[in-house]
Amino acid sequence: MPLQTPESFVDVLIIGADPAGLMYGSALAAAGGIEVRIIDQRPSKISVGHADVLHPRTIEVLQASPNGCYVREVECSSALPKTNTSSKFTTRVPDVTVPNACFAFKIAFHQGAIEDAFLDSMAQDNAKADRHVKPLAIELSQDEEQLRSLSSYPIKVTLVRLDAAADAAKLEVIHAKWVVGADAQGMNASINDTHNLAWKLTQVLKGWASPSILKTYELERRKHAQDLIDFDKRYAALF
Repeated sequence: MPLQTPESFVDVLIIGADPAGLMYGSALAAAGGIEVRIIDQRPSKISVGHADVLHPRTIEVLQASPNGCYVREVECSSALPKTNTSSKFTTRVPDVTVPNACFAFKIAFHQGAIEDAFLDSMAQDNAKADRHVKPLAIELSQDEEQLRSLSSYPIKVTLVRLDAAADAAKLEVIHAKWVVGADAQGMNASINDTHNLAWKLTQVLKGWASPSILKTYELERRKHAQDLIDFDKRYAALF
């Protein structure tokens, strides 16, 4: 007799266990009473590199969130030439010049350490990232009543486990109320994106706000995303 594909139900399925996805999962898990699942096709988290600095606004967001982490402050110095053959340190200059910044500095904290902080926070709420798993197919119900109902699970996602030993154990079906894709932006931008969306979706899932509040996410964050894309294009053109 063939094995039946396992099925389960979650409030939120998060695809991508980068800082954005892990912060999202951590925030939802910390809210309590929300079934959340995080998947990522990578076999392990990032260990070094990718992003190495937290900006002032990101530090504010992390301070306000339930995710604590130990960080160290970075000072940027300016080395001016003393002669034609040597340099001498003469002064310190601020790297953050935004007049209303709550924290007038940046912090050296690479992406792997940030992911560790979020994973530790999630573990306190019995949540984790499920790795070596990726979506194979995503189907959205066409039933209008099901789409309007906040208690239904209108999204069907077929997952494939990349490290399964047997074909029969590879597939899994998840029924979700919401699916979130977490990737493509820089670490600081994505953490701020997540902060904006996580509390709003939590309010919806708890029944404290209408789903219409989610429309404000694009209004508030799209410009930042476009600014980052434009900056990357200009910077890449220099090389």
